[in-house]
Amino acid sequence: MIAVGYSEVDNAAAAWFSTPTSITPTTVPSPTTTQAPSAPTGDAVSAEEVGVVIPVAGAPTVMAYGEGSVWVSNRRGGAGVVSRLDATGNEVAIIELGEAPRPDSIAAADGAVWVGVEYLAEAGRIDPVTNSFSGEWVEVGFPATVAVGGGHAWVLGYGQDDPTYVVSQLDVATGEIVTEVSVDQGGFPFGIVAAGNTVWAGVDSDEPILYQIDPSSGEVVSMLEIFPAYPMVDYDGGDTYIAFDGEALWVTGGHMVEGGGLLLRIDPETAEIVESIRLDMRPTTMAVGEGRVWVLGWVDEGQKEVHVIDASTNTVTGGPIVFEQLPSDIAVGGGALWISHADAGTVTRIDLAELP
Repeated sequence: MIAVGYSEVDNAAAAWFSTPTSITPTTVPSPTTTQAPSAPTGDAVSAEEVGVVIPVAGAPTVMAYGEGSVWVSNRRGGAGVVSRLDATGNEVAIIELGEAPRPDSIAAADGAVWVGVEYLAEAGRIDPVTNSFSGEWVEVGFPATVAVGGGHAWVLGYGQDDPTYVVSQLDVATGEIVTEVSVDQGGFPFGIVAAGNTVWAGVDSDEPILYQIDPSSGEVVSMLEIFPAYPMVDYDGGDTYIAFDGEALWVTGGHMVEGGGLLLRIDPETAEIVESIRLDMRPTTMAVGEGRVWVLGWVDEGQKEVHVIDASTNTVTGGPIVFEQLPSDIAVGGGALWISHADAGTVTRIDLAELP
């Protein structure tokens, strides 16, 4: 167990803490690293043919599903906005964020929507009842990656006064900083998720490390060094992403020497890698839900696809989902797969019943 500083602070003050530098991360190998990349075996499915293309004026990028809607980062008139689409795909609100740029991360749960703006190194709250922005930004550090769960918002950002990355625990309704925990690792953060009773934050330097945080004690209880367990991985960053489906923690990333990428399944209770799945693509992001893991990635120059993994069998299933318009991000919820297309200014909604 790794003890770090813990304190309750008010809005006006923040305490910064450091993880001891003598900690050695745990590396857990997997017996399945020598498998060949798993390519979809079914026929390709055209997103535009089976789905509904929804015009969303602007340049929609990152998305999140929660509170019965999909929330889409967008830009209109040079300023950032969030487009809210209901479960059927109707745009029911356009939420202005003042003069802030387009959000780089969004999370929705527990009666609130939180957005993080990398350029400002700040996070802000949207009220899903009134469809309005609170008007207040919380300084949390670059890149202000957000998650929501357990009655709190969680933000991963670079420390203001201490050169480490810090996980800020915020009151989900007010934005008041409750706790700040330092994860002592250089490099660049690749995500944060609330998983049951713990929070996982990912930061990579030479190699990516997952930090497991106990919110009740303010302690980093485990550190998991991911890709050194896989000798065939040529990791160069940029493609690592984490998600939680209510049971397992999923991590994409790694550029395989023999081609493709990697999807890891991690038990959040034991902090052990329990399965590794070779992917016949270079993953860029993913979404989880409806018993499946949906991975978006490059399969060729200028071409992205979504490959689907059955979470009950840990195997790639069905055919690839292909696109006429280059996709930016994906989300799952409300019985549908959602895909944003920044260049086209659209969001595609695919009813999951339309997929094999």
